[in-house]
Amino acid sequence: MPNTAPVNDSDTVTSYIVQRARQVSPVNVFPIGAITKGSLGEELAAIESMKEAGIVAISDDGRPVMNSRVMRRAMELARALDIPVIDHCEDLNLSSGGDMHEGVQSVRLGLRGFRRRRKT
Repeated sequence: MPNTAPVNDSDTVTSYIVQRARQVSPVNVFPIGAITKGSLGEELAAIESMKEAGIVAISDDGRPVMNSRVMRRAMELARALDIPVIDHCEDLNLSSGGDMHEGVQSVRLGLRGFRRRRKT
């Protein structure tokens, strides 16, 4: 996953991961590149060049891409490059401040729940 320091959001980082793994690791390493630069959800990372360098998928690992336009462009590019998108499906506007899904169990445990917006 690209939750590394630095974030795997460029062909330089991907190439380093692939090369280093070949040198020292007895196991195969299949790097996953970030969807967005720095996994910040704002601007697409260099997905095409990362694919050429060896990524096998894209993800912002644990961080949702809240900008729908950016996410759509990422999915279109991933489709064209034939790589999967591993998405953290969460709307931070809905889950902000919650600990778990709101319901009987959250009340019983005394934990703040994520609220669902009801259709009107």
